[in-house]
Amino acid sequence: MSYGDTTAYAKKPTMMGKPVVTPIDTSMNQPKVTKKEFVSNIKYISEAAKIKENETKLKLKEIEAAKKAKEDYLNSPLYKNRLANFYSNPESIKQGRLAALKNVNVELNQIQESKTKPETNQITYNINDPKSTFAHELGHQTGASSSIRPMSEIEKKEFLIRNIGFKTAEQRLAAMSGTYNPDTDKYNTHNLSPRENKADLDAFRGLLNDNGITQKFGQNIDLNILQKALQNKKIAEDKHIQRLLKNFSPKDVVELNNIIARQEQVANEKLA
Repeated sequence: MSYGDTTAYAKKPTMMGKPVVTPIDTSMNQPKVTKKEFVSNIKYISEAAKIKENETKLKLKEIEAAKKAKEDYLNSPLYKNRLANFYSNPESIKQGRLAALKNVNVELNQIQESKTKPETNQITYNINDPKSTFAHELGHQTGASSSIRPMSEIEKKEFLIRNIGFKTAEQRLAAMSGTYNPDTDKYNTHNLSPRENKADLDAFRGLLNDNGITQKFGQNIDLNILQKALQNKKIAEDKHIQRLLKNFSPKDVVELNNIIARQEQVANEKLA
C-alpha cells in the first residue's frame, strides 16, 4: 500500500466459501489537505525547524541595532532642522516616521525574500541576508515607499538625473512613474527606481556606521571616506553598494549621501 493510499481492505465469505477482497472507503475519516495547504504547512514546519535559536538571537540584535541607528538619526538636530527647512509641519512628519519605525512588525524566515509592505508596517527579513538588507528595508518603511510615505518629487529627481543605468527614455519614464510589476518589469525599474536607490543609500549609511567609517548614521562623507570604505571587503562586496556603484559614479554616491543628509535646500525644493 502506498503512503498516499486511504483505502482499507476487509475480507468476507462468498457462497463458495472463498474470501473475496472488498474495498472499504475510509477517505471520509481522513483530513482533506489541498496541495496549496500542504505546501504551506511544509513551509511552516520547516521554518520552525530550521531557524536555530542562535541565528534568531543574532538577527534580533541586528534588527534592534538598525532600528536604533535610524531612530537616533530621525531624532537628531540634523534631521529636525532639515525638516524645518523643507516642511511647514516638520514635527508631524518626524513623528509619523518615528511611529512607522516603532510599529514595524518584522517576520524572520529563510524561504521568502526580504521585502517591505509599508501599508501594513510589515518587513519580511530573510535570515540569510546581511544586516544591510534590513537597513535597506527600513529605508522603504521610513520615507522611500511608493504610497504611504513617498519621496518628494525633487528628491526623486536628485537620483534620476545622476543615474547612469538608464539605457532608454522608456526606462527612465518607467522609473519616474514609481509603479512596476516585478513579474513583468520590462525596464528593470526596480533596480533603477529612486526609492530603491534611496533604500540602497540607507543600507550604505548603515554599513559606514557599523564599520566605524562614520560616527553617525547619515553624516556627510567625501571621496576619501568612500575610498576608505571600499577597502573594506564587507562593504565593497555588499549587494546594495554594488548596485549603487553600478547606477552612480563614486562622486555622485558621495553627493547623494550629502544632499539627502544635509540641511541645505536643494533648488528651493522640499526633500524628505
